[in-house]
Amino acid sequence: MPRALAGQAALAALLAACATTVEEPATQGAPVYSGGYASLMAGDILRVSVAMGGAATPEQLRSYADCAAVDAALFQGFAFARHVTTTLTEEAGLRQANAFYSLSKTLPRGVAPLDAATQAETCRELGIPRV
Repeated sequence: MPRALAGQAALAALLAACATTVEEPATQGAPVYSGGYASLMAGDILRVSVAMGGAATPEQLRSYADCAAVDAALFQGFAFARHVTTTLTEEAGLRQANAFYSLSKTLPRGVAPLDAATQAETCRELGIPRV
């Protein structure tokens, strides 16, 4: 084997040996939607708190919070929600997301505003329950 190819093979073997895969423990099971609430604060600021058990990921918690936010926005007569911040916590196997959104009747400035009607339909299609 030419010296350059042998070096590349050795490097590939070394990198493969260093690779690790992090897996969720099998005992956690599938994600479980555990409920939550949404409350309108001063004017157009919405607070959403949701919880999930099982092997819920941060992305799934955020999606659950987004779905709760758009449902609340529609209920309150708003057409859009814009995510402001989310805090994730875990206690006794239950993962929680506390998120804040600004609501508006017109398309807000900012990164990735949520069209409430469109997002609510997506949530239904994905089977994410209402809060």
